[in-house]
Amino acid sequence: MRLPTLRRAVAVAAATLLTASGLAACGGDDDAALPASEQKEFVYWSMWQESEPVAKVIKAAIASFEDETGIKVDVQWQGREVLTKVKAALNTDDVPDLVDQGFPAIKAALGLDDQAMDLSSVYDMDVSGEAGRTVRDAVPEAYDELNTAESLILVPYYVSAFSIWYSGRDYPELVDSPPETWSDFTALFDQVKANGQAPIAQDADLLSYDSALVDAALVRTLGVGNLHALVSDESAEGWDAPEVHEALDAIAQLAVDDDYLPGYDSSKWPAMEKAWAADKAAFLHMGSWVPYALGPELDKDYDLHTFNFPTFGEESAVPVTTYGYAVPSAAEAPDAAKKFIAYFLGSKWLTKLSTDAEILTPDPNIDVPKILEDQQAMLADNDLYLADDGIVADFPDLTTRLASLNQGLITGELSADEYVDKAKEVQEQYWKLNG
Repeated sequence: MRLPTLRRAVAVAAATLLTASGLAACGGDDDAALPASEQKEFVYWSMWQESEPVAKVIKAAIASFEDETGIKVDVQWQGREVLTKVKAALNTDDVPDLVDQGFPAIKAALGLDDQAMDLSSVYDMDVSGEAGRTVRDAVPEAYDELNTAESLILVPYYVSAFSIWYSGRDYPELVDSPPETWSDFTALFDQVKANGQAPIAQDADLLSYDSALVDAALVRTLGVGNLHALVSDESAEGWDAPEVHEALDAIAQLAVDDDYLPGYDSSKWPAMEKAWAADKAAFLHMGSWVPYALGPELDKDYDLHTFNFPTFGEESAVPVTTYGYAVPSAAEAPDAAKKFIAYFLGSKWLTKLSTDAEILTPDPNIDVPKILEDQQAMLADNDLYLADDGIVADFPDLTTRLASLNQGLITGELSADEYVDKAKEVQEQYWKLNG
């Protein structure tokens, strides 16, 4: 597991810029906090729904934590829009003490406005039931470098990497020899179509999925850190680079060649991924949540496998999003919340996340179910970079506007040239207002 040198440099530069501009995403003040000795309960707003497998593990951990510490946890299962609710509450007396979501969303919602505490001290805390073992033992430093805030505002318990999922039953030859290059990948499509399947399932109405696909291709041709640099440039001249056109042309060609499952441009999520699970399409570009989200819908003999996003040259780094805990700066019981974070990062609970919820944890010593072995190996053998090259975390408003262009490219409404023209216009306008 490695972090590209260029990405490290970009992270440092971003932190320096934020510090200089007074927007450093560090711990904020804890004036709202009660004395540690008085923090007998805390409020936790979770990104999960109570019925989800991850939530069941968290519920069990909370019950155990309450029994062992006497600290009461008021957990509210808010769902994926939890940060929208947190932002709305920031200027009220109803701010949670603990929240979980993906790092890009945490940074965009809280970190950029200095509304997230520095959790560096949590990494030195002991985890539950393991003498001498700390949170740092469960979270390798490599993941710190995916944190592009000035300080460690998130403690991850879940790691998601976007990759391409498929059936080892239908395509057994790919299990030991997956396609490495984009041309290797697309060369499979004639066979796939001959098998009566569409090559790719894509829920094009979900803009984050569209951006994940386009951004992955752009990082492949530009190199890690350079998509972030392109978007950071007020002139927007980087969109004219031949490497940009190489990636955009490749994605645009998928629509031209009818490589998507029919209806992808007019259906509603999750119609296409469910159709993939029903064997209507061969490949699905998706995060590490595929096993728990779609696994129950797969045939018992489906033999789920995945491979890294194909290359266009030398770049093979894996786009990763860490999901975990953040503590708002206005929290009243931050110390109690931090105690729970350290408790939950124990091997007992991370193992349950792996075995019961079938998600990847940051701890490389946790055994993973067979269904996740491909991704575990992929993370161990390649460089890692923050998903979307960090642009969603650092420029949420701009990337929201670019996301509609990504959708247009995928659905065939925009050619690569038209995309570039519109992207330059959007970016120039954004920086005129925000430069």
